[in-house]
Amino acid sequence: MDHFPYFFYRFPQRRKDDYNSNYRSGATDWLRNRVVGKARLHEGHQVVNLQRADGRVAVSISDGVDLLADHVMLDTGYKVDVNRLGMLDESVKAGLRTDAGIPILSHWFESTVPGLYFVGFASLRAFGPLYRFVAGCGATGRRVARSVARALGGRSGAKEPLVAELDLSCGSLATRPRE
Repeated sequence: MDHFPYFFYRFPQRRKDDYNSNYRSGATDWLRNRVVGKARLHEGHQVVNLQRADGRVAVSISDGVDLLADHVMLDTGYKVDVNRLGMLDESVKAGLRTDAGIPILSHWFESTVPGLYFVGFASLRAFGPLYRFVAGCGATGRRVARSVARALGGRSGAKEPLVAELDLSCGSLATRPRE
């Protein structure tokens, strides 16, 4: 897939969703194999309460389990929902078309708000699992850069520098003219 980085985008959404469902989020196999079967997992649940107890940790989990542990590891997980991004003004959110909180993207990674791009995990549904990882950064960067250059070239007399704002925690990239 990395040899045809935008080919996946052309598939019908149902086919992309089927393909993407084979890729679980979370740790890679080499790391997963070090945990599964060696530690007790409570996937999809939250820690309700943590307290020290005789040099250990007393943990209450939302699945109703209370336990005493030597170590607790929390995997925060991640679900794309652009409606929960506090850094986006409500007027921007109002212009974003989404499907289950995931931005609808053009083949340039651009959302329905001109100049607002989503890359990384937020682009997985449109572009496939390669774009969750560093391996997809080159193709993503080239595509977004071309789109920004096209947009700047289309403005009459635009010579102002461009500011790129990247939020790695949510995989979003926004561009705007420097003030």
